[in-house]
Amino acid sequence: MSTESSLRVSATKFNSESKSDAESLSKVSFLFVGQKESNEYAVTRHSYSEEVFQIISNYCRESIQDLNLAVDVGCGPGNSTVGFTKHFKQVIGVDISETQIALAPNNIPNCQFKVGSATNLDFLQAGSVDLVASGLAFNLMPQEETLAEFDRVLRPGGTLAIFGYSIPTATDPKLHGLLQKAFIEDLTVLPKQLAMVYEEYKNLEIPYPGWVRRDGLKVKFMTSMDGLLGAYKVLDRWLGGNKEGGNIEGHRLRQLRENLAAAFPDSYKHSSRGDFETVFNVFILMGHKPKP
Repeated sequence: MSTESSLRVSATKFNSESKSDAESLSKVSFLFVGQKESNEYAVTRHSYSEEVFQIISNYCRESIQDLNLAVDVGCGPGNSTVGFTKHFKQVIGVDISETQIALAPNNIPNCQFKVGSATNLDFLQAGSVDLVASGLAFNLMPQEETLAEFDRVLRPGGTLAIFGYSIPTATDPKLHGLLQKAFIEDLTVLPKQLAMVYEEYKNLEIPYPGWVRRDGLKVKFMTSMDGLLGAYKVLDRWLGGNKEGGNIEGHRLRQLRENLAAAFPDSYKHSSRGDFETVFNVFILMGHKPKP
């Protein structure tokens, strides 16, 4: 089994369906709204390669040549939002968390950020948006209501793009084995919203005819020991809020820290040094809103 394929497993056996979507979403929200949590997320969250934004903008131009307005919903601190500024005259990032928006950049002339809900983009007129995008956030939104609001603000011919990246792999076999253990083998029950990410949104469909899915893209990042542990801390906290399957916050994070320290003592000693190359599979779902 290859380094990458061994982490591409179905999350169906992990998926927890015992809680309602609303209840499950409310348990997730605390991960992204506090100041401490937002700071940690902003530091550990990776962005995307320029290729991803080029693919989406090229797809947009298949239906609309003059790209004026893109709206990135669930933007967090703006990691994905900024990538659209090269391709659209104006870009707006929207997130429900005030603390996330406070961390977004404020020095990009054609980019602004707003606090708002995916289900109520009331600052946007109907049919005014060329692209509605959501990067690794749609799984945290009430899907039916969110899609209805996305459709309201999109102009005919506009594009809906939902994209993200999966759990990390590593080019170093030893690190890859530890990631396999931490992200796959040690997990027994995943909340529905997290299982969607593990499955790379494979059961999600764009509600427009002729929509497309792009797989096979990869992004690589150099990261540090601190970066690896910081990213896993978000997952550990998420699972800690879901007590099924014996999930206890801090237990898996502590185990991963011990394993990394034993396997890479020098990197652990210099924990902020970017010693590790991580690889992520990127998936993009896109569709054009039909024209009259």
